[in-house]
Amino acid sequence: MVTTRAALRFRRLSHALIWLSLGLVSACSTPPPQWTNENPLALAPPVAESVAALLKDYRVRSPLIAISGTEAIDHISNFGLVVATFRTSYALQNNGLWATATTGSMSGVGSAGSAVTSEISLCGLLSLAGMTQAASEVPVLPTLPGPITATENLTWRSRTTALQTASPNICSPTSGSAFSLRAVIEEYRKGTVLALTRSRTVELACNVGAEAKPASRLAGWFRGAALAVHCTRTTNAEDREQLEYAFLIDSGLYVLLAQTGGVQSSKMHFDRADYRD
Repeated sequence: MVTTRAALRFRRLSHALIWLSLGLVSACSTPPPQWTNENPLALAPPVAESVAALLKDYRVRSPLIAISGTEAIDHISNFGLVVATFRTSYALQNNGLWATATTGSMSGVGSAGSAVTSEISLCGLLSLAGMTQAASEVPVLPTLPGPITATENLTWRSRTTALQTASPNICSPTSGSAFSLRAVIEEYRKGTVLALTRSRTVELACNVGAEAKPASRLAGWFRGAALAVHCTRTTNAEDREQLEYAFLIDSGLYVLLAQTGGVQSSKMHFDRADYRD
């Protein structure tokens, strides 16, 4: 089973596509009212209050507007290495949150898919609300010369309903600092046949590198300086992942570089980054 994501736009994208490719549609249920009657990107009121306090002094000097690249994903249940190609557009909101839109596709042995994700993000570190629409051709029978496939569709919605933090500087970390947060996230996934609703608790504990380095070391298009940030993400007090981020100081954004943990590992490669001049 693919490890579930908390935060970032392309993590939701790749997990949605792998979820499809593995045929993981289970636990039949009907969507609760909040998934049918509300704006999919609306924040839960308690979370809106929490992030307002976190972002009162948040400043962005060089807004990032888009990045593109690939994510190489190695999962124990895959039939080989899966490569997801993505492009994410960013729009800084008046309240300091980021609206992102990610389009992407992926391919593996005998399967392929595409997805579109929209999210509201806390400085790229935590998705506060989001929705993914994905479609995939998945193998049904491993016949020769090629497998018999079927089309699987997925709608994935999530919303953070509670947020606790141990530092007011999550979106403006300083060299050598540490911070943590705890979030309760509700999810609704609907496949072609069945659906799943669930709630999970995510805890994130992060340590910031001692020295900022040129962001261009990540890829030549990134501007300014970046801090290395290592985080441990624990889901439901059991599943644990190690996440490597770069915090782009001038843009006030976390960019995920790599993930390891449990049954999956992945690594990002960036082809381009665009800024608002």
